[in-house]
Amino acid sequence: MSKAKTVLVLVPAVAAQARGDELAAALESMGEPVQRMTIEGNYEQVLDALAGAVIPVVVK
Repeated sequence: MSKAKTVLVLVPAVAAQARGDELAAALESMGEPVQRMTIEGNYEQVLDALAGAVIPVVVK
């Protein structure tokens, strides 16, 4: 992956947080910069993050 961008791991709700954490940990172990966010209740923050240099990944 590109070192210029951060992988933005998005989970739809707190209930899916564990799966997002597993993915984020795997990416971090490969040296990738990762940011984690829950979509539910954080809509403005998610949109702000998406405006940056990120690669968004949604975990269901």
